[in-house]
Amino acid sequence: MKTCLTAVLLLLTLTHFSEGFLCYEQNPGESWTITVCTNSCYSTGVKLLGIEGKKTGCADQKYPEICQAASFIGIGEHACFCNGILCNASSFPTVYMPLLLIPLLQKLLA
Repeated sequence: MKTCLTAVLLLLTLTHFSEGFLCYEQNPGESWTITVCTNSCYSTGVKLLGIEGKKTGCADQKYPEICQAASFIGIGEHACFCNGILCNASSFPTVYMPLLLIPLLQKLLA
């Protein structure tokens, strides 16, 4: 019981303090993968007349969290940097990882 609780607390600590630990990586027209990253994650994309292209991955350095977007007559683009676990997905929900462990903690402590 103590070992399991210690492991859960260690996992919570690691997921809370890791920045850009895991990023989605995807090139236009390819399926996404998950990559271990030590810097920020990024997401860039463009939309032209309803056709979208997107690229995600690990940035070359640590950036502040920022997202900029622009659109003009059917053309839109965005560029974003983030510093969280799997934070660079636009089509996948970003979930605060420690919240996923609440049911496990409830079972252990009950």
